[in-house]
Amino acid sequence: MTRVARQVRDAPEPKIETEEHRTRSLRRDCGAVTEETFPEGVNSRVQYGPRLTSAIAYLHVYQHLPLRRNAQAIKDMFGISISEATVATMIERVARRYRDADDRCFARGENDSAFSLGVAMNF
Repeated sequence: MTRVARQVRDAPEPKIETEEHRTRSLRRDCGAVTEETFPEGVNSRVQYGPRLTSAIAYLHVYQHLPLRRNAQAIKDMFGISISEATVATMIERVARRYRDADDRCFARGENDSAFSLGVAMNF
């Protein structure tokens, strides 16, 4: 008996995962207000996580997409609208982390850009 195998490889359909955080505040009988806090790093009503930020940085830096086309690519792939200004801010944030990681690596005598990029992209 002869068996033949064939494989079809495909990428999963891109989708955005949204994690919502809620807090409550409570006014006690004495008038004091107790408020819950959001998890560390959750600073805005809507913000974008590290995987999407990395994808945007990749499209801009390695694929040389301008800001407008980058925003359009994200809309086409994930179905969310993101402004060019937000794309620019995200890219700057990654660049800042890269510079900081590169400085730390250089200070330790490690002058390996690939290593420092890995440190920078690890949000």
